[in-house]
Amino acid sequence: VKETESRQENVDHIFKKLSPLVFQCSSGSAKLEDYEDLMAHLFEKIFRGGPLLVTLLLAEEELDMRDYLLHPAQRPRIAHQKVLLLYNIDHLWPLIQDKICIIIHLFFSKAD
Repeated sequence: VKETESRQENVDHIFKKLSPLVFQCSSGSAKLEDYEDLMAHLFEKIFRGGPLLVTLLLAEEELDMRDYLLHPAQRPRIAHQKVLLLYNIDHLWPLIQDKICIIIHLFFSKAD
């Protein structure tokens, strides 16, 4: 196990180190009772289905990342047209780069 490289500058004496991988769930979604069905659906959507709606943000812009996750109404302003529609999971791999936060929207309306 490798120690996390994440640091919170100027507040590290107050907060714990950030984890290297973060899952932020929307508080606006209805609770799903059948967890196994949800996992099967997500697996199908990510690895066999599509499309995937992806937003790219600079990892150094922590406030933008936080606001993007917590305030859905602000997402268009924060994303600055860095939103992609990927039709295959293989298209995601070239986007994985240093200092890039990739947000995969697992549930979205095509109208949005």
